Amino acid sequence: MYLIMNETPMILYIISDKRSGSTLLENILSKSDEAVSLGEVAMLKNHILREGPGEKWGWSCSCGEALNSCGFWAPIIKEVLPGQTENEFETKINWSYTSFQSFIFGLFPRLFKKKIFKKIQSERSEKVVKNVLSVYHAVYDKAKKKFIIDSTKLPIQALAIYQKRSNLRVKFIFLTRDIRGIAYSKKKSKEGKNIKVSFKDLYKVWLYKRFARSVLTFIKKGDALSIRYEDLATHTEKELKKIFSFSEMKPFDTPTYMELNNDHTLGGTPKRFEKRKINLDETWKKYFLHERAKNLFGVFLNKT
Repeated sequence: MYLIMNETPMILYIISDKRSGSTLLENILSKSDEAVSLGEVAMLKNHILREGPGEKWGWSCSCGEALNSCGFWAPIIKEVLPGQTENEFETKINWSYTSFQSFIFGLFPRLFKKKIFKKIQSERSEKVVKNVLSVYHAVYDKAKKKFIIDSTKLPIQALAIYQKRSNLRVKFIFLTRDIRGIAYSKKKSKEGKNIKVSFKDLYKVWLYKRFARSVLTFIKKGDALSIRYEDLATHTEKELKKIFSFSEMKPFDTPTYMELNNDHTLGGTPKRFEKRKINLDETWKKYFLHERAKNLFGVFLNKT
């Protein structure tokens, strides 16, 4: 059942790189009585098939249940899946954010517009968007919440959803973080203690950020808000006020801890299962004290 205009929820879609604090932001917003947080909707297919990203938590919902036995997700999947097999049910638009095309688009988005729009108008992309919008509608029918939080992060998927949003309201929160912090955190999640950040790692993070910013040029000014992870983690109340004003979400008490409270989110950092005080993670700074050239390169990239 599709919504009529006066019942339409608002989708708050978080655009960011990995390891930028999107799980923190999504978790904070989930504390609103008006919101239901889905985590990364793009990972829905992985969790249904129990393959690909998500193995660290067994492809389960954050409630601990497999999706086909989760009281929240099972009926939603049953509603949106008919007509497609599980393998056909696409929920992610793939794009190489480290390609030369991404580099050109990041520098000259208007000149490269046709290529990007051709991608989001492809048959597969259209299928992904149709499925994701169906999920949003099904979630609203079940949860009856005014705001639906999607922390998928992917810029090209964000643009495709925005172009095909139909009668849904969609707004974007562009969450950024120091490039050095992102590159270090990505390496840490893969390599543990033997961390070595390369110039190429820093460049890749910059390239993703430039691509995301270029996508925002095709979104109406009032439909996108940029915030920094560093500000969110240290001045949470102040940043939340910006989001309240931007989204028209009713203010709620600023949380002190990041924790799951009867949530049914997908994806995110495995640490989301732990109750942790909201603190700024700057452990990367110690590493770059001994990597002067890379540190200066990161500083330069942050300013471009």
